[in-house]
Amino acid sequence: MQVEDILIDTELLNYTRVRLRAGLRVFMDYLDSLNLSLEDAQELTPEDFRALVGSLSPGQRKDVQLALSYAAQSLRLNLSRTIWETPRATPRRASCLSDEDLKLMDEAARQASWRNRSLYYLIRDTGLTSEELLGMLNKHFQGSYILLAKGRTEKVLPISRQAQEAVGAYIAAKHDARPDAPLWPARHGGTISSLTLASVLRQLSKNLDRVVKVEDLRRTLIYKMVARGFPADLIAQWFGCTSVYVSRIAREEMPERRRVVTSA
Repeated sequence: MQVEDILIDTELLNYTRVRLRAGLRVFMDYLDSLNLSLEDAQELTPEDFRALVGSLSPGQRKDVQLALSYAAQSLRLNLSRTIWETPRATPRRASCLSDEDLKLMDEAARQASWRNRSLYYLIRDTGLTSEELLGMLNKHFQGSYILLAKGRTEKVLPISRQAQEAVGAYIAAKHDARPDAPLWPARHGGTISSLTLASVLRQLSKNLDRVVKVEDLRRTLIYKMVARGFPADLIAQWFGCTSVYVSRIAREEMPERRRVVTSA
C-alpha cells in the first residue's frame, strides 16, 4: 500500500491533500524505523503512537494528526484521543557519553541490523551530522574511510574496523548497490529521514538512563579529541564548527570527565 492508495478521495482540496501526504510520509518513516509497512500499522499500540507524537515538531504533529484521523479506518489503526495529549519534553542539552555508555551502545549495536549498526558506527567514529550522514551515497564508502566532497574540497574520515565490516556487509546485502544510489534508502523511495535515525539511536540506547542523539555522539568525539591533545582549530575544521564551541565543550566536560575520557 502506498500514500496515493489512501488519498483516493477526488474531492479533497489540494491544500488538504498536501498536508495529508506530508503527515503520511512522516508516519511511514516512523513505521520504517520499526521495520513495519503501512499494512502492518494496525499492530501499533497506543504507546507506539505516543512515542511518535512525542518526537514530532508542532507542525509535523498537526499534519500527522490530520493524516491518521483521515486514514484510521482504511489502515485499521488503534487510535486513542489520549495519544495527542502526550506532553512534549523540554529539549535536553547535548552531553558527552561515558565509556560505560558507549560500551552499552556498542553491545546493542552488535545485536542490531547491518543498517542500524552502520548508522551508529559512522556517527560514533566520524561525528557526521544527520544531514551529512543521511545524504551519503554508496560511493562515499571507500572501505577504510568515508570520502565526502564539499564544493572543491574533500573530507576524508577514517572509520574503525567495526564500521568497515558493518557498512560493507550492509551494502553487499542491498538491492541497489550502484555507486550513485543512496546509502540509506527508505522503503517508499528516497532516503530514510532524521526521524528514522533518531528512532535507531533511541533503540540502541534503551539500556542507558537517557535517549542518545546524534549531537551527543558528536560532542563525545569532539571531547575525546580535545582530551588527546588535538588543537581546537583542527577539531573545528573537522566537525564544521567553531573553535569557540570546541573550547566550550572542553571547559564544560573536563572537570567531571577527565578520568573517564582520557582513559579511552
